[in-house]
Amino acid sequence: MKANSLFATARLRGLRSGLALLVAVGLVGCAPKPKANTGTQGLATVSEKETVATAAPADVAESTASRDGAEQAVTPVEVSPASQVAMTGTLLYSQHCGACHGENGDGNGRAALFLFPKPRDFRGGRFKLIGNPNSVPTAADIEAVLVRGMPGSSMPSWAHLPAEQRGLLVDEVLRMFRDGAQERYVKSLRDDGGMSDEDLASEETQQDIADTVAAMTTPGAPSEVPPLGDGGPEAIARGKELYVKQSCHSCHGNEGRGDGVQQMIDENGLPTRPRDLTQGIYKGGHDAASLYRRLYLGMPGTPMPSSQTLTGQQLVDLAHFLRSLSTEEQRNAAIIERRSLAVKRIQQAPSDPGDPAWSSAPATAVQLMPLWWRDGEHLVEVAALHDGVNIAVRLSWRDATENNAAVRPDEFEDMAALQIFAGADEPFLGMGAATTALDLWQWRAGTAATGAEDQLSDEYPFDTEEYRRLAGGKPLPDFVTARAGGNPLATRETSASNLVAGGHGSLTFRPKASQIVKAKAVWSDGKWSVVFQRPLSVNQADGVALDAGGQYSAAFAIWDGESHDRAAQKAISIWNDLTLE
Repeated sequence: MKANSLFATARLRGLRSGLALLVAVGLVGCAPKPKANTGTQGLATVSEKETVATAAPADVAESTASRDGAEQAVTPVEVSPASQVAMTGTLLYSQHCGACHGENGDGNGRAALFLFPKPRDFRGGRFKLIGNPNSVPTAADIEAVLVRGMPGSSMPSWAHLPAEQRGLLVDEVLRMFRDGAQERYVKSLRDDGGMSDEDLASEETQQDIADTVAAMTTPGAPSEVPPLGDGGPEAIARGKELYVKQSCHSCHGNEGRGDGVQQMIDENGLPTRPRDLTQGIYKGGHDAASLYRRLYLGMPGTPMPSSQTLTGQQLVDLAHFLRSLSTEEQRNAAIIERRSLAVKRIQQAPSDPGDPAWSSAPATAVQLMPLWWRDGEHLVEVAALHDGVNIAVRLSWRDATENNAAVRPDEFEDMAALQIFAGADEPFLGMGAATTALDLWQWRAGTAATGAEDQLSDEYPFDTEEYRRLAGGKPLPDFVTARAGGNPLATRETSASNLVAGGHGSLTFRPKASQIVKAKAVWSDGKWSVVFQRPLSVNQADGVALDAGGQYSAAFAIWDGESHDRAAQKAISIWNDLTLE
């Protein structure tokens, strides 16, 4: 099939991995003109690259104790308030949660289509991580999820929010839970009881509705956890026997690698799969008490059943066996934590990944979470240097396959991006909002000349030798309009680009004159190293200006072409602290 090489290739990239390739949580669509920043940070047009995740825990201390039956209740160390502005729970929810969980909490937010596992439907009332037999969450259960996040999913930690704001979010989630319960009960009265609006409005019925909803949404007594012991070899051996006897291996596999039954669906008909227990990834807490509750109560709405027929000691033994399948290091690594990234000042900022200057900038491992979850190692090593004029940021990550071409429909290129924000109130990970200023830098491997691009032929009616002869030696215009207009996807001159966004669906490239980020990458021995370089001082239209001594928020994203990553299918970090010396 013949196609215009540069134009067709750019078009394919634009459709499959172009403007949407950096979408925050994967929203694809036309990009309206971004609004000017109206904040007080002096940062002009809103700029953002992907939806890099939410801020993470700042020195969050975990406790194995239970608070009101909470799932591995966590007690975060107080951090500086994210905002001094008083906000209601509804506003906070809309800012931080609505894009995924839906503005009304039904789990169908604008980003939900691009996430796996799917966001929780708060109105449906099926909460997975509960601490009591009636499956109704307590405020402490929800608080624990907000602080810890949900490893194994795209639910990040919100520990950076002050406790008061987290409390408002908990109240808002519980309000949606109650509203959903009332809607279901009223619907049953209409459909099954044949009640009219007049019947429903009666004082007696209204009281019945209130009483029923209260019963449906009031947590039961928290499940008691027996003495856990030290989890020694004997307890682990007994737990292993129970693992087989209770047929846990039929789903989780004989060795706990999640390789048992693979065709699973949850109660909503959505696909799910058993956890690989050897990786230490637990959506709830990974301490013995939390695993005890998970075994005893199950995970409502999923194929994971409760085991209330077992004795307390049997459940304790089984919990210890499950913990023996992974290490404490693995379990802690599954919890996304906020990192501090120091940008040391040197004589000259390097532009090459192999420059010896990087030896003065120790790399910091930043954890990533795939928005469309897949098991495996998800880390990027970040190092940064500046010389007072330019800043250089090096990202390094393991990638067994070099994917540097995206010519065929089933090919996808490796990519990386970083996002920077300047200000006190970090915006939502989904490309911020119209009042935020985000700077997005993106690198793609597909600009490398592989020879595949020569398989396509150009067929522009005037781009021929005959037309050049008739033009009498006058310079010809660039007939590739996307390239002429400065679309980075239509050129192989650079692998880096600057993007801007002002909320969901507004991601677009900055103008050609504002494409000031440079990148150089090397793939060797199963590892990518990419260096972004950009001037510290830039105009407002070109991005976020950086100052020596300044502190900024930074987040990162990696696309694995071999895994068919593109657009929202990628691994992202939460916000991290970037401080320039």
